[in-house]
Amino acid sequence: MRGLANDALNVIEPQVLVAVQTEAVNPANVPLGEMRKIEEIDQYGQLKMIKFIGQESFVKDMGRPGRRAISFNTSNGPIDAGGRFLKR
Repeated sequence: MRGLANDALNVIEPQVLVAVQTEAVNPANVPLGEMRKIEEIDQYGQLKMIKFIGQESFVKDMGRPGRRAISFNTSNGPIDAGGRFLKR
């Protein structure tokens, strides 16, 4: 960009600045499994907000892992997860 003429730079610079602000808070730019801390100050300069962005929610790891059903006991006998009767 340093080699551009002034008239070209005056056109491109505002577009680049907007793109940089947008991409700085884009979760797709954070490596998978990581979180990025973003500190913001409100318009009055009084309130400091801290946000964390990432590709996945941090709450995902707090959940209980799913369990796979192998079979079910019914009044007609045991059946597998596909609905077929199992041999006794």
